[in-house]
Amino acid sequence: MLILCEGARTEPNYFDALKRDLDLASVRVRRDTLMAAAPKATEEAWSHGFDEVWYVVDEDERREEIRLLRGRLSGLRRPKGRSVRAVVSTPCFEYWLLLHFEYTAQQFHGMGGGRSACGQVIRRLRGHLPGYEKNDASVYRQCRAKLDDALRNVRRLGGTRTPSTEVGALVERLRRLAASLKAP
Repeated sequence: MLILCEGARTEPNYFDALKRDLDLASVRVRRDTLMAAAPKATEEAWSHGFDEVWYVVDEDERREEIRLLRGRLSGLRRPKGRSVRAVVSTPCFEYWLLLHFEYTAQQFHGMGGGRSACGQVIRRLRGHLPGYEKNDASVYRQCRAKLDDALRNVRRLGGTRTPSTEVGALVERLRRLAASLKAP
């Protein structure tokens, strides 16, 4: 499995720590520029033996770009047994982190004065993780004990459009993969 993260460090740090925690040596996590290069990167990953490619991206007020990414990925010819999926968080990955600590379906909207929707999520997250900054290498360690809470909270969201996150699907897939490797 290859996990390609648009974020520079927050997402790769989180997934690298999660894969180590689950003892998944066959999973690779890489920071990548995604949007336009996604089809080529996916085909290269498949040619290098990866069966699954997951793209972790923030919508962050880029709804049209995300729609195009999903279209590019769905238009790919998939070799048998290969898959590709975009994992989108709206407005940003920090919403997934927030779900570790609380359930909220509150809408986050960009506001004037440079206050983005993601900035509002981060402000709320800091109520649980004082001093949190993007690129925090310890974020998984700080959230680890509450991972099941995050998964429950994301399931509670159901079809809510915004905020939303599909990160739970990737985390559950990683857990299933780890369980299958440990099964006799």
